[in-house]
Amino acid sequence: MSGHKGPVNYIDLDPTERYLVSSGADHTMRLWDVKSKNK
Repeated sequence: MSGHKGPVNYIDLDPTERYLVSSGADHTMRLWDVKSKNK
């Protein structure tokens, strides 16, 4: 998954399946818009 520097530790999809959240070994969290593929 681009946007993290290193491995992704966790991902979860919201109930509406619109947003995905990811956290990485680089101690960052990213919120992704699944439909537009933007973070």
